[in-house]
Amino acid sequence: MEYASNPYAFNFYKINDINLLSRLKDNAVLTIKCKDTEYEDWKKALEEYKNRIVTYRIIVEHSKLSNNTIEDNVKQLSLDHLSEFKKYILE
Repeated sequence: MEYASNPYAFNFYKINDINLLSRLKDNAVLTIKCKDTEYEDWKKALEEYKNRIVTYRIIVEHSKLSNNTIEDNVKQLSLDHLSEFKKYILE
């Protein structure tokens, strides 16, 4: 018996390490799981290997925000309505 590989077969991968992209075979179909902070790095890396990849999807895990960060963001969003109204009238 002799093994003959099919050059048109799809190779499915589930990866979460960007360093594994160099080991892809041709006709790769990828499912990638990454953190939101790594998303842009993945997009750039996938461009380098686009000749091997048929299609891909990226599942992004969003990082949790601390309560202090949320409170700071809310403080930045709040307005002093009287000052804003006065500024509007004067302008």
